[in-house]
Amino acid sequence: MDEKSTKCETGACSSAVKLLQDEQTAVRSMFSAYEKADDHKNKEDIVGEISVALTSYSALENEIVYPALKETESCSTEPCSGSESHHQAKLILDQLQRLTADIDAPAYDKAVKDLNEIVLKHFADEEKSLFPAIDKCREKADELNQKLKAFKADRSLSPSVESLLSK
Repeated sequence: MDEKSTKCETGACSSAVKLLQDEQTAVRSMFSAYEKADDHKNKEDIVGEISVALTSYSALENEIVYPALKETESCSTEPCSGSESHHQAKLILDQLQRLTADIDAPAYDKAVKDLNEIVLKHFADEEKSLFPAIDKCREKADELNQKLKAFKADRSLSPSVESLLSK
């Protein structure tokens, strides 16, 4: 995997990593859409989509990825657990929920910017530690991939979030 790229080269990483990278790409697209949005209603809708996507992504990691890696003997090192960044993101999402009445206030845009920075740092940490740990644990790759696909299929996402995730 190229350090500058967040995408897998063909065959260079597992389909589980590819699925997680696709989720990250969708979240990045949502933040980009927020930056380009020019009306408050659209911004509020995009933040709602970001919230759903991040909540789902966090659950995906906490319920599927991290436990799968912990139970693998050859993967005894602790990959990026993300607990601190997950907590920080949750706090900012809660703050954004409270600021909805003041969506035109500078504090709203600042909170979204702060959230974006935390999420991008978390994604970068995953590229350095979590994704290589997943690829190293080949004996769990198929099982992990199936669990991730089932988890994603079980989550009912809004059509707009689903369309971004399917890109």
